[in-house]
Amino acid sequence: MNSKRMVWLIVALTVVVLAGLAPCAGWAGTAKSGEVVAYVSMTERDIAPMQEAFKKATGLDVKVVVIPIGQAATRIKVEAGRPQADIQMGGSIDYYQELAKQDLLIPYESKSAADIEPKYKDPQHRWTGWYMGVLGLGLNEQAFKKELPGLAYPTSWDDMLNAAYKGKYVHANPASSGAAYTFIVGQILRMGSEEKGWDFMRKFTANVAQYQNTSPGPSNLVATGEYPIGLAWAQDLLVKVDQGYPVKWIAPVDTAYEVAGISILKGAANLENAKIFVDWILTQAEGARMSGFSLRYSTRPDVPSPKGVPTFNSLKLVNYDFVWAAANNQRLTKQFSELMRK
Repeated sequence: MNSKRMVWLIVALTVVVLAGLAPCAGWAGTAKSGEVVAYVSMTERDIAPMQEAFKKATGLDVKVVVIPIGQAATRIKVEAGRPQADIQMGGSIDYYQELAKQDLLIPYESKSAADIEPKYKDPQHRWTGWYMGVLGLGLNEQAFKKELPGLAYPTSWDDMLNAAYKGKYVHANPASSGAAYTFIVGQILRMGSEEKGWDFMRKFTANVAQYQNTSPGPSNLVATGEYPIGLAWAQDLLVKVDQGYPVKWIAPVDTAYEVAGISILKGAANLENAKIFVDWILTQAEGARMSGFSLRYSTRPDVPSPKGVPTFNSLKLVNYDFVWAAANNQRLTKQFSELMRK
C-alpha cells in the first residue's frame, strides 16, 4: 500500500471513530466513560429510554434506584454526607427545598438551565425544576358508567364529596407519595385556610376506598377497572390512554401542580459525571424527548406541551406555595395520616 493511500485510510478510520463518539443533538459535551447513580422518583416506564439516550449522548452509564419522593427524601437524610447515589431526580421541589435547608444538596448552576425561568430554579442553584405535573382525577369510563350510572363526571374537588363515590375512589399515601402531599397543600390553599382545608379533607377521606403507596398506584388501579376513579398526575393517566385503557384525565378547577426537580447530592461519589447528567437532562433536546415520551410539561419555554393535554398556562390552577409546602411537610403529612386511620 502506498503512503498516500495509507494516509487517506487513517483519515477515514479517524472520521468513523469520531462519528461513533459524537454526542446526540442538543448535547455539546464530550463522550466520557464511567457512571452516575440516581435516585429516580418517576415510573419505571420513563427510565430505560432515559438511560439509553444518556449513554448514547455521553458515553456514561446511569444506574437508577426507583423510589417515591417521600421515601427518597428520608433516605437522603439518613445517608447524610454519604449518599448511595449522586443525583435525586423527580418529585416535587417541596422536598428539595427541605433537603437544601439541611445542607444535603450541592449548588450547581448548569449552563443548560439558562433558559429556564427563575421561578423554577433555586436562587442558590441547589435544585432546578425540569418538568411540571398537574394533579387531577383519573377515571375509567367503562367502570364509571357501570358503577356510577347517571352520575356526571366531576369538574371540581368539591364534587368528590358526593356520597356516591364512597368506596369507589382510590387515593395515595402522603407519607410516600408526592401527589398525595401536593393534594393536601392544594386543598388548604384552595379553601383559603387550614381550618376549611381540613374540614374538606375530613369529608373527602370518608369516600376513599384505599390508599396506594406510590403516586402512579391509583392510576394503575383505575386503568384496570378495579376502581372507577382515583387521584392522578396527568402524565400517569395519559400513559394509560396510550396503552389503550378506557381512561380519561380531568383537571378539577383550582387544582394543584408540582414542579419536579433535579439535584446533585452532597457527598456524591461521581460528582463530575453528575454534573454532566444534570447538564444533559436540562437540554432542549432531552426536554422535548422527555415531554413527548412521558407526557410531562417541560419547564423549558422552547419545549411544547405534551400531546393530549391542554397547555399549562390554560389550566386554572391554585396559587401553590412551594416554600410553605416544604416547611410544613411533616406536620401536614402526620395530620392526614391520622385521617387515614379513622
